[in-house]
Amino acid sequence: MSPETNQDTRMYEHYHHAIADHIGHHPDQLQFRDADGGHMAYKRLFIDTPQASKTYFVKGQDSALFTDTEREGHAKQYLKKEHMLFGYLRDQGYQHIPRETDLIDGSFLIMEGLLKESGWHWRAPRDNPELFDQYVQSVLQSLGALQDVPIPDDTYFFPKRILQVYMDEGWNYLTPEQIEKMRQTARLLRSQLYPNTEHVFDEVMSALPSLVPSGKALYDKAQPYYLSHHDARQANIAWHPEHGAKNIDLSWVDVGWHNADATMLLIDLAKAGHDVSPYLEGNFNPDHALLLMGHWFGRSAEPTRDGNPVVRLHQLASALTAYQLLQQYS
Repeated sequence: MSPETNQDTRMYEHYHHAIADHIGHHPDQLQFRDADGGHMAYKRLFIDTPQASKTYFVKGQDSALFTDTEREGHAKQYLKKEHMLFGYLRDQGYQHIPRETDLIDGSFLIMEGLLKESGWHWRAPRDNPELFDQYVQSVLQSLGALQDVPIPDDTYFFPKRILQVYMDEGWNYLTPEQIEKMRQTARLLRSQLYPNTEHVFDEVMSALPSLVPSGKALYDKAQPYYLSHHDARQANIAWHPEHGAKNIDLSWVDVGWHNADATMLLIDLAKAGHDVSPYLEGNFNPDHALLLMGHWFGRSAEPTRDGNPVVRLHQLASALTAYQLLQQYS
């Protein structure tokens, strides 16, 4: 056994024992299953208790995925932030989060498992307009309720304000040189876009330089702040026809503009090919859509840690979709 394998084995043994002790079972009584998706810096597991009487979901920090101790420390702090925010939202009476959440050993965030087999949807339902409408209305209501929650103090936010990150990595970053770099990268991804976004590619690439001044002016525009999820995509929302919407992955929760989350959700749905035109009025914030568009374009040309361009493809498609909805909304 290599030293790396031995280290990984010890890490997983500790991982399993710490979680099992928290749940109140011996590790041999539990079934550990990998959960698909999610951020690469975390391990994700489903854990079934004996006779599958209960299932938990765990997102855990994995030291083996880091070579930078500072970034590893940040990963743990984000888990702590999520844990604190779940507690804060629960204290505020916010219903749209998992019923049980806890932080184990400072490294493992555990919560109830919201499984597809139990009727939970992790994507908007297709081929059923009535069910799709129920999904959208329910999720929009949950996001609206979040922005009604009082903004907590700075203790709950790490490491810096998300709106500033959007600007620094978006419109403030898109110099003429960076735009040309982004165009070159985008052309390589173009063939992988869905037709509903690919057909505006040339139009957007030509218009982009003229959009930069409007994008840069956003941050100085006075707008009230609300508590916002800032990553309100389908993948971070579980929905059940009887139990409603549950919002997870609170890493990016921070202050935001009105309907910031509803706007992101509608862009994500439209990117997936859904018609969101009936939901734009009263839910779509064009300023936030423009802000997101700049951020996604700014990020789309950057190399990924593992060299896989899939996340950049999604960012490019999201930016193009935001442009389409802005044109439709205007």
